[in-house]
Amino acid sequence: MATSIKVLLSERETMEALGIGRTLLRRMWAEGRIKPVKVGRRLLFHVDEVRRFAEEMQRGAEA
Repeated sequence: MATSIKVLLSERETMEALGIGRTLLRRMWAEGRIKPVKVGRRLLFHVDEVRRFAEEMQRGAEA
């Protein structure tokens, strides 16, 4: 049986994973701090990019 691994997260899933709201997510996107993937009309975020951004946020909080 094949196991499905989710690689792209929706905007809502990304916000939930990071614990932030849409306004902050969109601001970070506009500033180039997190890079989405456009799939048709959908804005998706690669799990590796979400993980990298979360680590960046954590380093910023520790400074």
